[in-house]
Amino acid sequence: MDVADELQIRNLIARVARITDQWETPEQLAAQYVEDGIWHLEGLEPYVGRAGIVRRATEMRDAGICGPGSPTRHIVSTPEVIPDPVDPNSATVISFVAMGGMRDGKAVFEGYGQYTDTVRKVDGAWYMVKRYGVAYW
Repeated sequence: MDVADELQIRNLIARVARITDQWETPEQLAAQYVEDGIWHLEGLEPYVGRAGIVRRATEMRDAGICGPGSPTRHIVSTPEVIPDPVDPNSATVISFVAMGGMRDGKAVFEGYGQYTDTVRKVDGAWYMVKRYGVAYW
């Protein structure tokens, strides 16, 4: 894997975090995934396909967890990009996430977790294939 691919993957992970908290439409977030992408948080049923990801983003917005109007921010750090040894268009990214927010005018730490993401290069661009998250809130 060359450096340009790794940087594009890191930017994808950062973009997904930003859009998760500040999307204009939930389809913006779903567009970061392949058509049959999966968003799976431990203990919950996986959300499959772009329609499933739109549903999850909308549910999270409605619960005040993320999305427009939410004070919560996903802070993703220490991403390790692990190229697939067989497929140059696939990789795994393992990173930690901290959740922060504003409550009563004060910054608060709300929890942390770990993401294991599978990404794939399609037509020259990198997309999320599967996000598996473990959260400690």
